[in-house]
Amino acid sequence: MSRLQNSYKNFVIQATAVPLREPKNHFTVHVNIRRDTGAFSEDTIFQSGQVFANENEALEAGIQIGKQKIDNGFQLRNVVVNVNDPVALKD
Repeated sequence: MSRLQNSYKNFVIQATAVPLREPKNHFTVHVNIRRDTGAFSEDTIFQSGQVFANENEALEAGIQIGKQKIDNGFQLRNVVVNVNDPVALKD
């Protein structure tokens, strides 16, 4: 696995090329979009679902996918945990 990271419009896009079992020597890409406000960091991860012929193609496509998501109005999702629920606090 290899990673590529770029800044784009107040977000950080990180693409991770993941090797596939089949077809051999092909990759998919996982994309992580993050915004760090200084006080806290918001983070969203998703899989592309696409297959690429090599690592570099997957990484470049991951960055482009992240940019397209941001340009199309992508919003990070807040995670809400009920701190009064003992099940929610378990590891």
